[in-house]
Amino acid sequence: MEKLLVTVRRFNSSSSRLPQSIQIRQFLERALQAVMDGSNTDDAADRSNVLNIQPHHIIELDSNAYIEAKKYSKEWYKLIEIEDIIGYHDINIADIYEEEFAYIFYDIFSTIDELSSTVNTQKLKTIALNGLNAREQLTVKEFADNQGIKIICPIPKMLHIVKKNLTDYIETNRLTRELVSGSLLQYGEMNVRKPKKALFDITTHNFYTSLCPVWSELISSSESLEPLLWGNGGRPLGFSTEYQFDEEVPRGEIEDWYNKLKSRINRSKKDKCVHNRFDYNGTNFWNVIWPEIASWLTVNSRVAAYDILLFQRALERLSPTIVVVGTDSAITTRGHVFMAKQKKIPVVEVQHGIYVPNKFRADVIVDFIAAGGEYSKKVFVDYGVEEEKIKLTGWPKFDRYCQMNKLRESNLPAIENRNIIFATQPLDFKINISIINALISFAQSEENVNVIIKPHPTENKKRYEENIVKKSHVFVLDPDSSIADIINNISILITISSTVAMEAAMLKKPVICYRINGEITPFEALGIAKGVSNEEELTLCLHQLMNEQKMTEELSEQENALDSLVFGLDGKSTFRVCKLLHEIAEKTIVGR
Repeated sequence: MEKLLVTVRRFNSSSSRLPQSIQIRQFLERALQAVMDGSNTDDAADRSNVLNIQPHHIIELDSNAYIEAKKYSKEWYKLIEIEDIIGYHDINIADIYEEEFAYIFYDIFSTIDELSSTVNTQKLKTIALNGLNAREQLTVKEFADNQGIKIICPIPKMLHIVKKNLTDYIETNRLTRELVSGSLLQYGEMNVRKPKKALFDITTHNFYTSLCPVWSELISSSESLEPLLWGNGGRPLGFSTEYQFDEEVPRGEIEDWYNKLKSRINRSKKDKCVHNRFDYNGTNFWNVIWPEIASWLTVNSRVAAYDILLFQRALERLSPTIVVVGTDSAITTRGHVFMAKQKKIPVVEVQHGIYVPNKFRADVIVDFIAAGGEYSKKVFVDYGVEEEKIKLTGWPKFDRYCQMNKLRESNLPAIENRNIIFATQPLDFKINISIINALISFAQSEENVNVIIKPHPTENKKRYEENIVKKSHVFVLDPDSSIADIINNISILITISSTVAMEAAMLKKPVICYRINGEITPFEALGIAKGVSNEEELTLCLHQLMNEQKMTEELSEQENALDSLVFGLDGKSTFRVCKLLHEIAEKTIVGR
């Protein structure tokens, strides 16, 4: 084999984990790829010799790529010699992005391993590559250069024009992103007479849904623990802003720190000794990782520093007894957790989503975890969390499902029709559209079947409406629609890996999980959902589940599997979490 065509397909699977400038570059890649799709790459390589490189959703925990990625995610800033200035107010800014960089390094290393295993036994002379923009594409180039393999990149003239225009736009606008702003959000009047305060950190909609039941219960029933809400996540929900801390932040101080950091990183950029430290199995990947570091520096370092200062002001003014978060690994909350721990304020994580063992997760740094069930407890232990820090409480956001015993009213079509709902996730829009088209085709072949699309809260309803065939039996709901009311009125739920699968299972609804890149979700592994890998399997599974006897068998298996994922199943998870918060707050007060 003299020629190998290497194609890279980018999933927008980690948009919430990647710096904005990297997301912009992914947008550039997709625009470039749209042009590439119209070009003829058959001339560059034999179509039978094709290596498709895709982002790695399944992490091989015993692989060298995983081990090295974990190491580099904790040490990359030391290798470029900025460890003495990376701290801001004694918080290592790089630690906030540990999980993001772990995925970046794993993509690079696993791509190198994949190429090595493919070409080692071949007398390969040429690699035809579909572009030089994506992280994996740059990795292929560096690998080929190291191996003395020629790179062919068939780029039509039109592509250069698109690339130049978009690059100019990015360079002009990349620094205009607004810095995050923080505010204390509260429902009703603050009761400053309560001796203890719990500060709920709701920086995203997902965290709001996990923490809201607990916060609401404390408002209505607690006489000693004052619940406060922090973060932009509450603004669209109609809460009033009681405090603004923006004007107190010394922006000049942040810029001085940023300029020193930028100067040091740029010095390292020119240092060959620094470059040589970024080597994996004989392939130097400095030219691959440098754009990631530059993107992180351009936007995220300053945003993180600014956010830390805002949260520091909040802690100083409010003096909370405890801080409650949805997770400590997200970049929107990790800096807050570091700051709270620095001030010796205990932090409690109320589990907001399902964790899986074959994914990267930043080191757990909260003091206590209110875990949803035995499965989650085991995963946390596997992450290295001490068992005594994990409290089995169940999921407060699922309490309402335990109490629902009749169909709720909704804006869905008449109940005599069979409703199939697809709860999307912002992973890959093209895959979402493929699933929707398959569902529409299935509905057309059946009687009285409606297809309902429920976009993720971060997605745009209009984008789906513009990209699907308009049919009388196809409905696109608002992203903020109440999922509980919707699920109660459906026949089957389709999702990828959302905890909506658990919500549907609690209401005894069949669930289908669509595997991306062959990844089996915990819901499928534990028996809550059926897994499918393509549109043909999805259609076949739908036909089977529409059979009443088959559906009854699936629901029986589903009910048994729920016990591991959801502790209690009694509608009292919120009560247990509130009790835990009271106990921790009381011990904290006594300790002071």
